[in-house]
Amino acid sequence: MRAAETAGVADWYREHVVEQLTGIDREFVIRLVHGNLQHSQRRVHEMAAASTLLRQFGEPPLTSEATRQCWSRWPSGACPTWRPAAPRTDRPDLTTARYADDC
Repeated sequence: MRAAETAGVADWYREHVVEQLTGIDREFVIRLVHGNLQHSQRRVHEMAAASTLLRQFGEPPLTSEATRQCWSRWPSGACPTWRPAAPRTDRPDLTTARYADDC
C-alpha cells in the first residue's frame, strides 16, 4: 500500500484490492491455488519483478521476496491437483484442503 501511495495510485489500488477480494468463493480459491502451482516458475519471475518495483519505491519487498522463495521450491512444470476436503464438523465455518497425489 505504501508503494502505491508513493506511486500516486493509492486510491486505485485500494479499490482494486477490494474488487479482487469481494465475492471470493471456494471455486476462486481452488482456481487460485491450482493456477499458482501450475504456473509456479512464472510466478517466481513475477515476484522478482514486484520486488524490484518495491525497491525502486524505497519499500522493502518482504512479502514478494518470501513468495518468490516459496514458488522457487516447486519444480518446473509441477502441477499438484488441489481438491477441497469435506467441511470440518468441529469448525463449521472453515474448510480444509489436501493435495492429491495424482498429478
